[in-house]
Amino acid sequence: MELIMETYEKSVAEPEDTMTDQEVIPVQESCALPAACAKPEVQRVWKKEQMELFAVLMTEDRKLVLGGDGRADSPGHSAKYGTYTALELPSNVIIDIQQVQSTECGGSYHMELEGLRRSVAAVEEEGLSIGTIITDRHRQIAKWIRTELPEVQHLYDIWHVAKGISRKLESLAKQKECDAIKPWIRSVVNHLYWSAVSTESGHGDLVAEKWMSVINHIQNVHEGHGDLYPSCSHAALETRADQKKWIQPSTKVAVKVEQIVGRKMLVNDIKKLSGQHQTSCIEAFHSLLKQFAPNMLVFSYLAMQSRVTLAAMHYNENPGRPQAETKEGQLRFKIRYPKFKKGGFTVCKENPHMVSGKYWV
Repeated sequence: MELIMETYEKSVAEPEDTMTDQEVIPVQESCALPAACAKPEVQRVWKKEQMELFAVLMTEDRKLVLGGDGRADSPGHSAKYGTYTALELPSNVIIDIQQVQSTECGGSYHMELEGLRRSVAAVEEEGLSIGTIITDRHRQIAKWIRTELPEVQHLYDIWHVAKGISRKLESLAKQKECDAIKPWIRSVVNHLYWSAVSTESGHGDLVAEKWMSVINHIQNVHEGHGDLYPSCSHAALETRADQKKWIQPSTKVAVKVEQIVGRKMLVNDIKKLSGQHQTSCIEAFHSLLKQFAPNMLVFSYLAMQSRVTLAAMHYNENPGRPQAETKEGQLRFKIRYPKFKKGGFTVCKENPHMVSGKYWV
C-alpha cells in the first residue's frame, strides 16, 4: 500500500515537479513502476468500491441517470488511448470507467462508442437498470442508443450544443453587414439554456418552439411564435440607452441568423436537451485527470489504466462537499474566469479542499 501512496503522490504532483523528477528517473521506468507493481492493488480497491456503489444504487429502487463522455490521451484524431467515464448524475459518483485502445476498435474515432458499450454492459451485468443517458451529440452514440437501447431515454448536454451555436454566431458576426448580431450572442446562448431548463422533461416540441422564438425576439417581435409558445414570457421591455439594437427584418444578418438557429438537425437536437442534469461534472473529472495522467506525457496501457482508476477513486471521495463558510458562518463564493467565456466571469460556490486518504489505510 505504501507503493500506491507513492504512486498517487507522484501522480498529483505539479507538472514542473514531475518533469524535475524525470531528470533523475527515466521516463520508461517511472511509467513501468506503477503499471507493474501498483496496478493489481489499484484495480482490486476500485472493484471493491465499484461493487459497494452498485449495492447502494440497487437499494434506491430507481433507474439510473448516467452521464457519459470520452477523453483522449492526446489532442487530434490520432489518440492511442481513450477513457470513457460513466457517472451517475443524481449521486455524482463515477460508477464505471473504461479504457479503450484505438487498435481495439478500428481507430480513435470509435473509442468513445466502444467505451460506452462496455460501461453499459458492466452496469447491466450487475442487474441495474438505466433510464436515461446524457451525452454530447456524438452521432455514432446517438444511433447506437436508438437501435440497441430503445427503452433508454437519450438526452444531450446543453453546454455542448450551446458551444456550437456560439461559434457559428461569432463567425457570422465577422462577415460583412452581419456585425449587428455580435451583442446578441450571449443572449441567444442564454435563451437556449432557458428553453431547456424552464420546460418539463418529455416536452421536446415546446423546447423547440421556445428556442425558435429567439428569431422573432431579436427583431423586436414578441408574439405569434407558435401554437405551444405563442408569446415571450418576459414583461414589457423598457427603452434603455444601453439596450442592444434590434435586428432589422429581412436583412442579411436576420436571414443568416434564422438559417443557423432554425437548422433542422439543430432543432431536432434541441428537442432532446436535458433540462435537469448536465455533464459538467464529467468535464470537472477530466480536468482532475490531467493531474494524474497529463496529456504531455506518454504512458503504457497499464500505467494509464492505473492513473485513470486512481483519479476516479479520488473523485468519488469528494462528492457532495458542503459549501465553505467564513468565520462568521456566511457562505463563501469565488469568481472564476472560464476560458470559454473569453474574459467573462462566473460566480461559483467555494468548497473546502478535496480530501484524500481513505484508500491508503
